Amino acid sequence: MRIGITGATGFLGHHLCRGLQAAGHEVLALGRDGKKGRGLELQGLRFVSVDLQDRQGLVQAFEGLDIVVHAAALSSVWGPYEKFYRINVLGTKNVVEACRKNGIGKLVYISSSSVYFNFRDRFEIAESAALAEPSPSCYTRSKVAAERVIMEAEGLDWVVLRPRGIFGPGDGSIIPRVLRIARKGWFPLPRKGEVWVDLTYVENLVQLVSLVVKAEPAAWRQVYNVSNGQPVLIADFFDQVMKGIGVCPRKLNTPVWLMKRVGSGVESLARVLGLGEPPLTRYTVGLLCHDQTLDISNARERLGYVPCCTIEEGVRRTVESMKEAEGE
Repeated sequence: MRIGITGATGFLGHHLCRGLQAAGHEVLALGRDGKKGRGLELQGLRFVSVDLQDRQGLVQAFEGLDIVVHAAALSSVWGPYEKFYRINVLGTKNVVEACRKNGIGKLVYISSSSVYFNFRDRFEIAESAALAEPSPSCYTRSKVAAERVIMEAEGLDWVVLRPRGIFGPGDGSIIPRVLRIARKGWFPLPRKGEVWVDLTYVENLVQLVSLVVKAEPAAWRQVYNVSNGQPVLIADFFDQVMKGIGVCPRKLNTPVWLMKRVGSGVESLARVLGLGEPPLTRYTVGLLCHDQTLDISNARERLGYVPCCTIEEGVRRTVESMKEAEGE
């Protein structure tokens, strides 16, 4: 099967390219970073440099494909909505249009479980659950809008995936952020870290996408939550990472009200002064303070999804790759 993957030079896209290639598919890697693209070519992949804003470039690049996996996105907790809208919403419209013009009938969209987050504790969230209103961040708002673009596209079979907390080798977000704070010698943990979260080791998400692209017609036009199916306390995940990397920071049991005030205050200050992304935002503090787990039974039952890698093994592999990158 000929599969095009947008965002191929990013963390998730790179893993998708390698995983789907290993599964026997003919993969076209699409992305903006030419240097990383050349690295993909050295791995036997065909790479095309194209921007989501380049509508005609996408149309040309998609020629001959059977399926597109749309993994490209601006993923950040900070920034103006206009930028998220341009990349995540208008970019998705361009992807849909390029599929339509090439007669590509199947599109897999990598969304986010952040569309559910509403600053409350929520357990076993099903795909039918209400989405957060208002959205907790500009990123989340743009993902909701992009999902709508996909679902309303005519003549297109689609699957929307909502993964939670993707991590793994090459991750530039979850574990690296934890370590940047921990290496300062302390780490704030509201509720003593006794907050339940779902996480997704990247190879498990790749496995699910592999199941989707070969799924029967009845499995399409569906939304699927994605995680390891192994909820973990933030404190326990934190301890696994610290033990693996050899860092032992002091844990600070920080009151929830204080964390939220600090997050809101720092965010407001950054906006007023026109600074870059602050170390804490109201949204990131919320993620540390509130339980959120997913019901992944839809993926299990319709697609036969059984996560192949545990949280513990995923942390071990991720930490090992970080040590190798640092030359240890």
